Amino acid sequence: MNHQLERLGGAIEFLIALIAIFTVWSQVGGQEHLDLLEWYWKLGLSAGLAFAVVRATLGERPLTWIGISLLFVIVIGSITYHHHLYRELPEEEEPEALTSSEPVPELLKVARRAGAPGSRRGATVSLHSKAAAADVRPAAPRPGRNTGHRRAPLQGR
Repeated sequence: MNHQLERLGGAIEFLIALIAIFTVWSQVGGQEHLDLLEWYWKLGLSAGLAFAVVRATLGERPLTWIGISLLFVIVIGSITYHHHLYRELPEEEEPEALTSSEPVPELLKVARRAGAPGSRRGATVSLHSKAAAADVRPAAPRPGRNTGHRRAPLQGR
């Protein structure tokens, strides 16, 4: 094969390997832990693994380069696991409860105008979501009220 085409193919394979490495690393190790990792670890290990993969596919001593690739994978896993154990993830803030000065019937009118599903008579609205008017759920039916069921007559009165 032409030497220039081989170098071009190796460069393209290197870039594709980098994309694959970061995709697998974030899926297996967790994106949160990958974000906590210092940049020089991510750069050095991913570039080293991509280089070892390219060298393994180019032909000279492929078993040696596959072994080096496996060593890189083990180091990547070890460092990610170390960060999992000893670095704390930033705590996410809980969203504040949304309070509304409008009474529930006004919210239902807004929901009906917006065409929200379940916006009918007897619906309840969750006031804790950011889009309170769109979060409309039907209320649980009460026996004897608009359900078609009749209450049994009281015995003994």
